[in-house]
Amino acid sequence: MLAITILGSNIHWLIIISGTLFVLLILLIGLIFTLQAFLLLWNAWIMWRHESHTLANMLTLYLGLAILVLPFLGNLLSSHVPQPVSYLLTVFPNLVIFYLGFWFYNYLTMLTIYQFNWPRLRQDYIIVLGVGLLDGDRVSPLLGQRIMRGLRFYQKQQRKTHHRAVMIFSGGQGGDETVPEGPAMLEYAIAHGLPATDGWGGDAIEDDLAKYSV
Repeated sequence: MLAITILGSNIHWLIIISGTLFVLLILLIGLIFTLQAFLLLWNAWIMWRHESHTLANMLTLYLGLAILVLPFLGNLLSSHVPQPVSYLLTVFPNLVIFYLGFWFYNYLTMLTIYQFNWPRLRQDYIIVLGVGLLDGDRVSPLLGQRIMRGLRFYQKQQRKTHHRAVMIFSGGQGGDETVPEGPAMLEYAIAHGLPATDGWGGDAIEDDLAKYSV
């Protein structure tokens, strides 16, 4: 609708500027899609260094390698297999790349939209969801960032409105963890400035949520 409005205005300088910006945006998105395999591999390297080496955490590694390898593999095998299989080997990698590009675009879109999500500073509860612990009992950098995001909101609300909130850290104990995630997250938050009276960590929120009514 914005494009239709600009084109219908017949203001030549506005049409030229808007068209140029649009083309540059399309080129930028195309460049990002072209480099998505390397972006996925870069993310996999970060996850490998800072997080546990689980199948889920290594998913971007497999996707990045698949984007790089599948087209070459399809071209290599296409001349040695029947025509229907050759067609499948040619089309399938492109469909995979298109599919990943589509969802990567959606991810970037939602990432931008969420930057405009500004909750009111009148929250009674701040719930932080857990992820796996490193070495069975240690908060990972990814989880630490999530905790600190909630803690910064807690501190900002306390500073501006003096409205008390309770931070609830939700996470159970996996088979490779020596302690539940909730208590480990709570301990991390307390070490970074959260009053112990304003935090709760566990994996059964419904059982104890009522006693923190504020």
